[in-house]
Amino acid sequence: AGAPPPTWWSMASRTIGRLKELRKVKYGSSDMYVTELCAGSMTWGSFNGEKQEAFDQLDCLVCKHGCNFIDTAEMYPVAFNYGKTTEAWIGEWLEARVASGAVKREDLYVATKCNPNGTGGTVGPPWE
Repeated sequence: AGAPPPTWWSMASRTIGRLKELRKVKYGSSDMYVTELCAGSMTWGSFNGEKQEAFDQLDCLVCKHGCNFIDTAEMYPVAFNYGKTTEAWIGEWLEARVASGAVKREDLYVATKCNPNGTGGTVGPPWE
């Protein structure tokens, strides 16, 4: 009957390799090329409560691995502290790394979004 079929883990070890750098793809119909990996920031300031932890994650993803795409939103972090820290921390990290020459601002894309209920913004609950 022959050899048994290969297991998924033996196939994965043969077919998945590490790229030398993150692959970039064209973003829609724009002239932007972003990494397929987007650095998420949804829990910075809530579950990831220390600014240095967020900075370390960005240093690893952007400076070490070449990620050029950072995601945020007006209501981040989620779970608690809505809209309090995430965008500020990204701005502080970006200001420091550009000043040090670690990154070029023109090479990075920051994606954001807002929600129709105003959660996380400065208008509406709990700021009314």
